[in-house]
Amino acid sequence: MLRVRTEDAVGKVLAYDTTYIGPDKAAVLLRRGHIITEEDVRRLKDSGVYYVWVEGGEEEPGYVYEWDITPYVAERIIGENLVYEYAGQGLTRVKAEVPGILRVDAERLTEFNENGKVLVITHNDRRALGQIHDCILFLRPLIS
Repeated sequence: MLRVRTEDAVGKVLAYDTTYIGPDKAAVLLRRGHIITEEDVRRLKDSGVYYVWVEGGEEEPGYVYEWDITPYVAERIIGENLVYEYAGQGLTRVKAEVPGILRVDAERLTEFNENGKVLVITHNDRRALGQIHDCILFLRPLIS
C-alpha cells in the first residue's frame, strides 16, 4: 500500500476504508476497493482527509495485508481461555472466554511493539477480566 496525497489518488484503488469523524458521529466516506474520482477528492478534502492509502507495493516479497496480519499475530500471542475476532480495518479484538486475571509480560510486549508494523494495546498486568474485552491488537501502517 502507498500513502498518497488525496489529489494524486484519482483513478487509484482505495486500500483502506476512509472514515470521517465529526463532533456527533463517525461515518465511512469511501470503502476499501473504491476507485477514487475527482468528486471523491473534493468530498475527502471537505472532510479533512488530505492523504489516503491506495493499492500498490503489494508485489514486494513478504508483503502481508493488514486484514491478514493482526489475526495471524493474535493467534500466536493469546493464551488459554482467550479468543480473537477480526473487527475490520486492521483491528483484531482479543476477549476472555471465562472470568480470570490478565497476565501481561511487559518486557516482551514492549519488545514486540518496537517492530514498527503491528502494535498490541492491552490492559495492565493482573487485571480482573470478565467476558467483555481484554486487549486490542491492530496494525499501524508505517508512514513514509
